[in-house]
Amino acid sequence: MKKTYLTFIVPIYKPSKSIDAIFHNIIKQKDQNFNIVLTIDRPSEEDYESIAKVKKFFKNRIQIIINNSHQNINLVIKQALEFIKTEYSYIFYSYIHLKSEFTLRINAFLEKEFSPDFIEMTGYCRGLTKHSCLKDKFIENKVINLNSNKNPVAFISPYSFNFITKTEILKSIYKPILKFKNNNLQYSVETKFKSILLSNTFAYFSETWIEDWNEELIVLNPKNLINDWDNIISFAKSLKTDSINELLFAKKLNLEYFLAGYLGSIKSKKNTSEDRSIKLMKKNLLNFIKNMNKTLDDKIINLYFDKFNIKWKFDINDISTWSYLFKELIW
Repeated sequence: MKKTYLTFIVPIYKPSKSIDAIFHNIIKQKDQNFNIVLTIDRPSEEDYESIAKVKKFFKNRIQIIINNSHQNINLVIKQALEFIKTEYSYIFYSYIHLKSEFTLRINAFLEKEFSPDFIEMTGYCRGLTKHSCLKDKFIENKVINLNSNKNPVAFISPYSFNFITKTEILKSIYKPILKFKNNNLQYSVETKFKSILLSNTFAYFSETWIEDWNEELIVLNPKNLINDWDNIISFAKSLKTDSINELLFAKKLNLEYFLAGYLGSIKSKKNTSEDRSIKLMKKNLLNFIKNMNKTLDDKIINLYFDKFNIKWKFDINDISTWSYLFKELIW
């Protein structure tokens, strides 16, 4: 009997998608050698019918947690981790789309390779706007020792839907009383960067991809993302890590390239509530970026721009240029 490496954590958190639609890609996996922990708050009658269907399909490979009241997403993930016995875990958010060969290829990779602590895959944003994360800066499908090569810390992608990590690492992150709320869900970076800081080895797996089809503007709140970074830097200092410079570079790319580019790429009708929200987000983000850049050491930042051959052509202070940022492929 083959070893089961992976468990999907499926936190159903007020999505517009039905449970049937959320589970469609998981059910269609050609290799069904994985486990699932499904968590849901206050399910409807229709939800209960769908839960019965997935329970029948996955049988003893699925654990189901039903909360009678609304729970913070971090508490839900913490609940799920208590049931996981596999070596790896993946948080499967509601708007994720996977190839049908996703688990087939991941399992094959894990069977033949030294087990990396942290695995990143190609990620595509395909909801409110389009962004492709193609890692031409990393060696593909090889394990990297993070103690001697910290490039991945500086250059992992700025969202959390395209990585898998060891379950013990996630458990150590979620074990304490959680101060971070993870309100940006798949666009929060706190869990991802804390995971890589606790990892000794890294691999970029290029033989599959993950898409996110989120259409909710609420998960792009700059204030939440800025809080993420405050918590990440504080966590790194508590570990006495020597990856602070890599984190500061990653923070700059996350906020000044990705988030600015994402907000700049969203199309909205003028004078609508969405349009006003986006303008306010841009204004708040720009104010933070200006303050952030006052404290950053340009020599350190420029060192990484040169190291990764990144040509920065935009004046971030001109919000009108943000719509062009994603045309400059950085990842």
